[in-house]
Amino acid sequence: MIEKRSDKYGVAEALKFVYREYDRNNFLYSSDSKDFTVLMNKLSEEQIQKIEASNYRSRQLFLGRPNLKLKVDAELAVSVIYSLIMNVKNKEVLLHNHTETFDFMADHLIDSLYQ
Repeated sequence: MIEKRSDKYGVAEALKFVYREYDRNNFLYSSDSKDFTVLMNKLSEEQIQKIEASNYRSRQLFLGRPNLKLKVDAELAVSVIYSLIMNVKNKEVLLHNHTETFDFMADHLIDSLYQ
């Protein structure tokens, strides 16, 4: 997504994609769930290292773009993005559709994070 659209709106689209993947696959964010524990226990050390490397790359996905300049500190940006995505854990308490709510927040937040 970011490769197709390399501006801040491409980042918003990537965030929406990640959110939907987390929504479909709750073991991706529920590191305290049985499914996640079973999965991690089945992995080799090499596979675990690949997951850790992937986690690092996903952070860089939102930061390491030469044509994107942050308006805020990088650690704050990553924290805000992570916090936004982790709202998937609380989707049941929202009064409005959680996906539409996320999309609205991502679309409006992106202007606060990137120039």
